[in-house]
Amino acid sequence: MNRTLYLRITILTVMVLICISVTYLIAPNFVLSVFTPDINLDDENINGIHLNQNINELNTNAISQDKNNPSINYLSGIRLIKDENGNINNIAITHESNKTVKTSRGITVGDSIESVKISYGENYYNRTEQGVEIMVYVHNNKFIEFWHWNNEVQEIRFGLRGIE
Repeated sequence: MNRTLYLRITILTVMVLICISVTYLIAPNFVLSVFTPDINLDDENINGIHLNQNINELNTNAISQDKNNPSINYLSGIRLIKDENGNINNIAITHESNKTVKTSRGITVGDSIESVKISYGENYYNRTEQGVEIMVYVHNNKFIEFWHWNNEVQEIRFGLRGIE
């Protein structure tokens, strides 16, 4: 191999590695989500509420709006974040939610991380936010996160990527 070609390949390889490293340092969750195998979240919902569903299709008498943020609503302890058209782009079950509120695969706050792995599988990545460990499953433009402490689910967030 000619010396000039070898030098070009080496420089290109180093530049690619630097770009990947910088991207990981700036946005590690993005890099992890790209390399994590997808699971099927097409039919995922929380108590029958789906992403991109219009909030007006729900029982509007039972919905309350957040006093500080009009895009946040609550329905039976479920936090719903909607866009300007009223389409739901994030659904959350918090520790304040009723224990009957579950994901489509039967997981709720208080369940063990082992139950999550049995229901959703091993294709996830871990991240930490606010000192809490989070298991993240991805599928195309969707994610479902299981925030956990002491091996117990504390919060579940289901949403569209880029709108967390």
